[in-house]
Amino acid sequence: MSETRPIEPFQFKGALRLGQDSVDVNFQAHVDRRGELLIKLQELPLTEETRFILTEWHREGDLITYFCLSGQAGDNVSLNTERLYFNSVGPHSDSKRGSYFVFDAVCKIATLRRKATSPSPTPVYLLSLQAFQCFPQVTATCALGELTAGGDVRETDLQNVTGYIQLRAHEQPADLAQWRANAKRLLDHVRRVMSFAAGANLADPSLTFFLDGDAEITVQPHTSHRTPLIPSFPMVGRDDIFSAAVTSFFSPPFDAKNLWMALEWIAMEATYNEVRLVNAMTALENLVSSNTRDIRQLLDDALFAKLKSVLTAAIKEFAEKNEFQTIDPALADELTVKLAELQRRSLRRKLDILLERWSVPMDGITKSMIRSAFNARNEIIHEGRYYVEGEKRPELWGHYCVVREIVTRLIFSAIGFKGCYISHLGGYHHAVFPPQTS
Repeated sequence: MSETRPIEPFQFKGALRLGQDSVDVNFQAHVDRRGELLIKLQELPLTEETRFILTEWHREGDLITYFCLSGQAGDNVSLNTERLYFNSVGPHSDSKRGSYFVFDAVCKIATLRRKATSPSPTPVYLLSLQAFQCFPQVTATCALGELTAGGDVRETDLQNVTGYIQLRAHEQPADLAQWRANAKRLLDHVRRVMSFAAGANLADPSLTFFLDGDAEITVQPHTSHRTPLIPSFPMVGRDDIFSAAVTSFFSPPFDAKNLWMALEWIAMEATYNEVRLVNAMTALENLVSSNTRDIRQLLDDALFAKLKSVLTAAIKEFAEKNEFQTIDPALADELTVKLAELQRRSLRRKLDILLERWSVPMDGITKSMIRSAFNARNEIIHEGRYYVEGEKRPELWGHYCVVREIVTRLIFSAIGFKGCYISHLGGYHHAVFPPQTS
């Protein structure tokens, strides 16, 4: 849609406010190709009316002060924000103009209202995305309406807005506020799944709501992408994963708790394989811990308390007999503190249980491969390195691919996906989920 394009500069007349203080201002605002809202305030004279700006700028403290800014451009365009702050407030003075301010203003979130290029008889949400490339356009139908998504596959600067996800209601909802709330949740879920598909957290710098002849654009800049993407699906032909994303919002195969967190972690930007492995392991641990809380302990609390008491006494007796006090006075206490870990089920065992519960196929992944990947992550976390000088070790990329593949299959199971995808396990290749057995 045309509304995903940059918004050309508008000249606004309005007011800058902080608490009870207010001053009339003129400013320019536009949205660039990256989806970022750029605001340029015209200089203001330094007067008693404007002094509150400089007073607040010099106030001591660690918290950012947010100003309110509102304005009108002609009869049909307005802007409102309560999250405007200044990177700099530059007081200047000369003989002709006297004292005045020059501002470097930044806006965290704002709402632009304008007339739509074409009226819409039913409500529509349009989510603009950075780094999203998808061809041809994919579609899906659900209870909230018709969804479409697409993205420019020719764009090379992935910091620009390249794509969108749109939801158009079939008819005017009886409860528009409820439809809008549910629509936002659906779009966010689909965005996260498509981020996983694209191999990067797809920033959504703006969300536009259309109804009748009006457009309400919420602009909220996000971080941009700098590193190469590692997609799970090629940019051409993402129909199956898009369909699974939409369907799983309404009727997932089972209740996968905190799936959104795993989707965020597995798509998180990383520059080194060490970081990629840690991110993938964090996604895996999130899924495992969130969905095996009922079996995380080995014993009933009361029974474990008895066991711990017996072991504590045994450690104390052993320490006395072997003169631990002369070796290290705190040694017995350190051993006693470690006893709490005996109650926790291991990550590897919880993973086995979750894989069985969700019926996740593990073709091509052995327990030895999992153990080696876990050990590599532990070395990075606890020792700050994986490679050791003079020691030949398997490439870290291979360990990352093992964990990534496990997380990928868990996500596929959780959203009910079936079809082709890109796997890096054993080298880049196209694979099928569930794996086809010969």
